[in-house]
Amino acid sequence: MSGGLQYEATRARRRHEPCEKLHRREFVDHQIKHYIRACGMRALVVATDGKGAFVRSARDPDIVTNALRMQYGSGLALARVWWGCPEEMTALQLAWSATSQRVDATIRGLLAAALNHEIMLVPDHVVRSRACDFIERVNLEFEHLCRSTGMRELTQAFMAARRRRPSLQYEEFARKVRLRLLYAIAKELDT
Repeated sequence: MSGGLQYEATRARRRHEPCEKLHRREFVDHQIKHYIRACGMRALVVATDGKGAFVRSARDPDIVTNALRMQYGSGLALARVWWGCPEEMTALQLAWSATSQRVDATIRGLLAAALNHEIMLVPDHVVRSRACDFIERVNLEFEHLCRSTGMRELTQAFMAARRRRPSLQYEEFARKVRLRLLYAIAKELDT
Protein backbone atom coordinates (compact mmCIF):
# COMPACT_ATOMS: atom_id res chain seq x y z
CA MET A 1 0.00 0.00 0.00
CA SER A 2 1.41 3.39 -0.90
CA GLY A 3 2.09 6.00 1.77
CA GLY A 4 -0.79 8.24 0.73
CA LEU A 5 -3.34 5.42 0.67
CA GLN A 6 -2.09 4.09 3.99
CA TYR A 7 -2.44 7.57 5.52
CA GLU A 8 -6.00 7.92 4.22
CA ALA A 9 -6.95 4.46 5.49
CA THR A 10 -5.52 5.19 8.93
CA ARG A 11 -7.13 8.62 9.09
CA ALA A 12 -10.53 7.25 8.16
CA ARG A 13 -10.36 4.51 10.78
CA ARG A 14 -9.17 6.75 13.62
CA ARG A 15 -11.50 9.70 13.08
CA HIS A 16 -12.66 10.12 16.67
CA GLU A 17 -9.90 8.37 18.57
CA PRO A 18 -7.90 10.37 21.07
CA CYS A 19 -4.96 12.22 19.63
CA GLU A 20 -1.32 11.76 20.61
CA LYS A 21 -1.39 15.36 21.85
CA LEU A 22 -3.39 14.26 24.89
CA HIS A 23 -0.30 12.55 26.31
CA ARG A 24 2.11 15.45 25.90
CA ARG A 25 3.96 16.58 29.01
CA GLU A 26 2.11 19.91 29.17
CA PHE A 27 -1.24 18.16 29.20
CA VAL A 28 -0.09 15.64 31.80
CA ASP A 29 1.14 18.49 34.02
CA HIS A 30 -2.21 20.18 33.50
CA GLN A 31 -3.98 16.96 34.54
CA ILE A 32 -1.74 16.65 37.61
CA LYS A 33 -2.76 20.15 38.68
CA HIS A 34 -6.41 19.20 38.24
CA TYR A 35 -5.84 16.01 40.25
CA ILE A 36 -4.32 18.06 43.09
CA ARG A 37 -7.24 20.49 42.93
CA ALA A 38 -9.77 17.64 42.88
CA CYS A 39 -8.13 16.13 45.98
CA GLY A 40 -8.18 19.50 47.73
CA MET A 41 -4.47 19.56 48.53
CA ARG A 42 -2.24 22.54 49.19
CA ALA A 43 1.53 22.82 48.86
CA LEU A 44 4.05 23.78 51.51
CA VAL A 45 7.05 25.22 49.67
CA VAL A 46 10.57 25.75 51.00
CA ALA A 47 12.80 27.90 48.79
CA THR A 48 16.34 29.07 49.44
CA ASP A 49 18.72 31.72 48.19
CA GLY A 50 21.73 29.88 49.62
CA LYS A 51 21.69 31.79 52.90
CA GLY A 52 18.18 31.58 54.31
CA ALA A 53 15.01 29.64 53.70
CA PHE A 54 11.58 30.96 52.74
CA VAL A 55 8.44 28.98 53.62
CA ARG A 56 5.19 29.58 51.75
CA SER A 57 1.93 27.75 51.20
CA ALA A 58 -0.09 27.79 47.98
CA ARG A 59 -2.07 25.70 45.51
CA ASP A 60 0.64 25.98 42.87
CA PRO A 61 4.32 25.82 43.92
CA ASP A 62 5.50 27.31 40.61
CA ILE A 63 3.53 30.50 41.14
CA VAL A 64 4.84 30.90 44.69
CA THR A 65 8.42 30.24 43.60
CA ASN A 66 8.17 32.81 40.80
CA ALA A 67 6.71 35.38 43.21
CA LEU A 68 9.55 34.74 45.66
CA ARG A 69 12.08 35.12 42.83
CA MET A 70 10.62 38.49 41.92
CA GLN A 71 10.79 39.56 45.55
CA TYR A 72 14.17 38.10 46.60
CA GLY A 73 16.06 37.65 43.34
CA SER A 74 16.43 35.17 40.52
CA GLY A 75 18.96 33.04 42.45
CA LEU A 76 16.19 31.58 44.57
CA ALA A 77 15.83 27.80 44.21
CA LEU A 78 13.10 25.41 45.23
CA ALA A 79 14.33 23.18 48.08
CA ARG A 80 11.26 21.15 49.08
CA VAL A 81 7.59 20.78 48.24
CA TRP A 82 5.14 18.85 50.38
CA TRP A 83 1.39 18.47 49.93
CA GLY A 84 -1.36 18.13 52.48
CA CYS A 85 -4.56 19.46 53.96
CA PRO A 86 -4.94 23.20 53.19
CA GLU A 87 -5.53 24.24 56.81
CA GLU A 88 -2.50 22.31 58.05
CA MET A 89 -0.20 23.60 55.31
CA THR A 90 -1.29 27.18 56.01
CA ALA A 91 -0.72 26.70 59.77
CA LEU A 92 2.80 25.34 59.19
CA GLN A 93 3.57 28.18 56.80
CA LEU A 94 2.39 30.79 59.29
CA ALA A 95 4.42 29.18 62.07
CA TRP A 96 7.65 29.05 60.03
CA SER A 97 7.51 31.93 57.56
CA ALA A 98 8.70 34.48 60.13
CA THR A 99 11.79 32.51 61.11
CA SER A 100 15.02 33.07 59.25
CA GLN A 101 17.11 29.92 59.35
CA ARG A 102 19.27 27.90 57.04
CA VAL A 103 17.42 25.59 54.69
CA ASP A 104 18.45 22.34 56.40
CA ALA A 105 17.37 23.64 59.83
CA THR A 106 14.07 24.86 58.36
CA ILE A 107 13.34 21.49 56.75
CA ARG A 108 14.18 19.58 59.95
CA GLY A 109 12.06 22.01 61.97
CA LEU A 110 9.08 21.70 59.62
CA LEU A 111 9.27 17.90 59.70
CA ALA A 112 9.49 17.90 63.52
CA ALA A 113 6.56 20.35 63.83
CA ALA A 114 4.47 18.26 61.45
CA LEU A 115 5.27 15.10 63.43
CA ASN A 116 4.47 16.79 66.77
CA HIS A 117 1.12 18.07 65.49
CA GLU A 118 0.30 14.87 63.58
CA ILE A 119 0.28 16.70 60.25
CA MET A 120 0.88 14.52 57.22
CA LEU A 121 3.38 15.96 54.75
CA VAL A 122 3.28 14.11 51.44
CA PRO A 123 6.39 14.70 49.30
CA ASP A 124 5.87 16.18 45.82
CA HIS A 125 7.22 13.10 44.00
CA VAL A 126 4.70 10.88 45.81
CA VAL A 127 1.79 13.14 44.87
CA ARG A 128 2.97 13.24 41.25
CA SER A 129 3.27 9.46 41.17
CA ARG A 130 -0.24 9.05 42.59
CA ALA A 131 -1.53 11.62 40.11
CA CYS A 132 0.03 9.73 37.19
CA ASP A 133 -1.59 6.50 38.37
CA PHE A 134 -4.91 8.30 38.73
CA ILE A 135 -4.55 9.88 35.28
CA GLU A 136 -3.89 6.41 33.84
CA ARG A 137 -7.13 5.25 35.44
CA VAL A 138 -8.97 8.19 33.88
CA ASN A 139 -7.43 7.35 30.49
CA LEU A 140 -8.57 3.74 30.82
CA GLU A 141 -12.08 4.88 31.77
CA PHE A 142 -12.12 7.19 28.75
CA GLU A 143 -10.95 4.40 26.44
CA HIS A 144 -13.61 2.10 27.88
CA LEU A 145 -16.20 4.80 27.29
CA CYS A 146 -15.02 5.14 23.69
CA ARG A 147 -15.18 1.37 23.08
CA SER A 148 -18.51 0.80 24.75
CA THR A 149 -21.89 1.99 23.58
CA GLY A 150 -20.99 5.37 25.05
CA MET A 151 -18.99 6.16 21.90
CA ARG A 152 -22.18 6.98 20.08
CA GLU A 153 -23.25 9.27 22.93
CA LEU A 154 -19.78 10.80 23.01
CA THR A 155 -19.90 11.47 19.26
CA GLN A 156 -23.35 13.02 19.61
CA ALA A 157 -22.13 15.23 22.46
CA PHE A 158 -19.15 16.30 20.34
CA MET A 159 -21.39 17.14 17.38
CA ALA A 160 -23.74 19.15 19.64
CA ALA A 161 -20.77 21.04 21.11
CA ARG A 162 -19.42 21.60 17.62
CA ARG A 163 -22.73 23.13 16.52
CA ARG A 164 -22.43 25.62 19.38
CA ARG A 165 -18.77 26.30 18.59
CA PRO A 166 -17.79 25.35 15.02
CA SER A 167 -14.05 25.76 15.65
CA LEU A 168 -14.05 23.04 18.35
CA GLN A 169 -11.66 20.20 17.57
CA TYR A 170 -12.17 16.66 18.83
CA GLU A 171 -8.88 16.70 20.77
CA GLU A 172 -10.04 19.71 22.80
CA PHE A 173 -13.44 18.11 23.40
CA ALA A 174 -11.81 14.84 24.50
CA ARG A 175 -9.48 16.73 26.85
CA LYS A 176 -12.49 18.37 28.54
CA VAL A 177 -14.28 15.04 28.83
CA ARG A 178 -11.19 13.51 30.47
CA LEU A 179 -11.00 16.38 32.96
CA ARG A 180 -14.68 15.94 33.83
CA LEU A 181 -14.01 12.23 34.31
CA LEU A 182 -11.05 13.05 36.54
CA TYR A 183 -13.20 15.19 38.85
CA ALA A 184 -16.06 12.67 38.83
CA ILE A 185 -13.78 9.77 39.76
CA ALA A 186 -12.01 11.81 42.45
CA LYS A 187 -15.38 12.80 43.94
CA GLU A 188 -16.54 9.19 43.84
CA LEU A 189 -13.41 8.04 45.67
CA ASP A 190 -13.74 10.84 48.25
CA THR A 191 -17.24 9.80 49.32
